Amino acid sequence: MAMRAARPPTAAPRWTLALCVSLPAVALAAGLGPGCAAGNDGGGGASTDEGSSSSTVAASSTESSAQSSSTGFDSSTGSISSGSLSSGSSGSASGGTGGGGSGSGSGGGSSTSGSGASASSASSSGSANSSSSSASASSSSGGTGGASAGTLILLGVGATSGIGAQFHPGTGWTTTSLTLTDSASPSLVMTGDTSALGVFEATDMSVNFISWSAGMWGTASQIAAGVTTRDTPSLAGSSIGEAGLVFQGTDFKHYYAAHSATWGPTAEAVSFNGTQSFGPSPAAIARLGTDTIIAYQGNDLDLYDQTRSGGTWQAAQPHNLGAVLSLPPRMVALSAGPELMVVFVRKTDANLLYTTRKAGIWSTPALLTNGALSNDPVSLVALEGGGALVGFRGQDGKLYTLRYTGGASPSWGVAIPLASNNFMSMVAPALAAGAFGDDAELAFIDQADNLLKHSRLNGVVWSAPAAVSNVASLTRVALASSP
Repeated sequence: MAMRAARPPTAAPRWTLALCVSLPAVALAAGLGPGCAAGNDGGGGASTDEGSSSSTVAASSTESSAQSSSTGFDSSTGSISSGSLSSGSSGSASGGTGGGGSGSGSGGGSSTSGSGASASSASSSGSANSSSSSASASSSSGGTGGASAGTLILLGVGATSGIGAQFHPGTGWTTTSLTLTDSASPSLVMTGDTSALGVFEATDMSVNFISWSAGMWGTASQIAAGVTTRDTPSLAGSSIGEAGLVFQGTDFKHYYAAHSATWGPTAEAVSFNGTQSFGPSPAAIARLGTDTIIAYQGNDLDLYDQTRSGGTWQAAQPHNLGAVLSLPPRMVALSAGPELMVVFVRKTDANLLYTTRKAGIWSTPALLTNGALSNDPVSLVALEGGGALVGFRGQDGKLYTLRYTGGASPSWGVAIPLASNNFMSMVAPALAAGAFGDDAELAFIDQADNLLKHSRLNGVVWSAPAAVSNVASLTRVALASSP
């Protein structure tokens, strides 16, 4: 593992990236436009935050079924119409470029039974009293329905506190205070029917993890001493207790880690023929069998994907789209039809585009639907039957979802507001596949009262969002579910 390098100035990398993500509300365009200036080649711009632990406060709320408008929206002017799948192939093989950040740091955590525990390399504490919020599942016709049983958990982080929570139909959420502080979004995946793994960037930029098993949250600690990241890590789980992690070092280069019973490797360079992959933003990750695939924004703002097979990274594959990305892409493995799906925000006009991979060939990117615009990275989750769901923050600051239906004639539906009066949030919502009979799960931080809230999708109907907890200091959330 590389020794920790001195942290370079942050101004240049941050300014260069800001030029790419400041998107005007322009007229809708179907074609790919010219790109913005490429990101910085290296150097460790990084955000930091301060925080302390806080204990859980009980909350009581009721989730009721509420009709959401299915007529769509336009976050600037205009209306939504449904999109359709466009197929084709793009991309040719070439090597990627890029090295990883390293450093030291600490994280903390607490379990559901007693006082907080100190994390490795630092002292931290927090209480772990459990509380429940009352909720009932939404019911409505029109959906394919998720699993009738299952598990649904979430991880919420903020500058001064963190919580873990588990949903119980009929009684709602049981929450546990955790010593987790972070300004970037955590990542959370199921590693079995009753086990999960969460990863987050601690306030000192160290890569930390926390486990959940049979209703109990563990203690947060570093995946290894000296391993750091500059932004949100990305996890992909499996049903056999394994998880793969990709994260971006403080030098803007990509690293891989894997967890089974323990972590190993902890900071493997994503490289081919000695050249490490890098870019202005973190990568997304998915798993296909024993292979791991990442997708990321290259330094030239093109879309790239790269596969790890048999323990070895293959050459990075550019999609040859031009300078089309200004934000990190999202990727999932689908349960039927195409193997993979990537969704990204087009830099030139803020439209949402997607591409799918089938038999190793990527389709030509196409609009999800007309008028779905965002200035923020989206959320993406795979659903049953080869379906998928995208959650995004519109240019009006409100939350919307778009559903992809797989099958013989795959297509995207219209953008659906979260509720008739909708909700505003600072970031895109967290998503998970549906459990306990619903199609999908959604969690977000409500900008009106800063509370973490949860909603459930059945067909085109989102339940009225209900508070998970009355802790008002959380800023980011991750969801995970299993059948």
